[in-house]
Amino acid sequence: VTGNLTGDVTGDVTGNVTGNLTGGVTGDVTGGVTGNVTGNLTGDVTGDVTGNLIGNILDSNGNELVKGTATASAVNEITVTNAATGNGPTISASGDDTNVDLNIEAKGTGVVNTTGDLTVGGTVTTNGLNDSNNGSNINTAGGDTTIDSMSGRFRILSGFDTDVIISNSFVTSNSIVICTITSANINGTFIQSAIPSNGSFTVTIDAGVGYDLDINFLIIN
Repeated sequence: VTGNLTGDVTGDVTGNVTGNLTGGVTGDVTGGVTGNVTGNLTGDVTGDVTGNLIGNILDSNGNELVKGTATASAVNEITVTNAATGNGPTISASGDDTNVDLNIEAKGTGVVNTTGDLTVGGTVTTNGLNDSNNGSNINTAGGDTTIDSMSGRFRILSGFDTDVIISNSFVTSNSIVICTITSANINGTFIQSAIPSNGSFTVTIDAGVGYDLDINFLIIN
């Protein structure tokens, strides 16, 4: 089809469609579609689609696979770039603005998971760490403790020493350990260092305190 096709097509289209297709297509399109398709396309498209795709992408069972949500006067978007052998494809933020964030959001109480290693090439900003170990206290008798998670909280009790060792199987000597003081800090105590090693990390505060001190941690591998 070369030119404009106005109306509905019931059946299969074999070959290339160059121009505008206004209406619905029920059946398979085998070939390339160059131009605009206005209406519904029910069936399979085998070949190239050059132009804009407006709507959602469904899987082979007719279920939603990729869903797009419209934003009025949108100027920013994502760009998907493929890659040659030895390189990974890229999902990047693009658009009219000079600086564009890339947001990844889970739904409800869901979390963002990664099954592989995570490499961070810039600054890490945290708005909150998981408080899954609020009951893990470091006391003056035992000192060190074990917290086996990628993030959590421990408590240095009043009068304890300045060095604390946390045993943690997720930590290696190449890990990045981020620690923040989350409780009331009357004397302005600060964390001097958080040094990782294989199976543990050592947190050093600048001075012993006369009150309990809660510290959150995050491990990045």
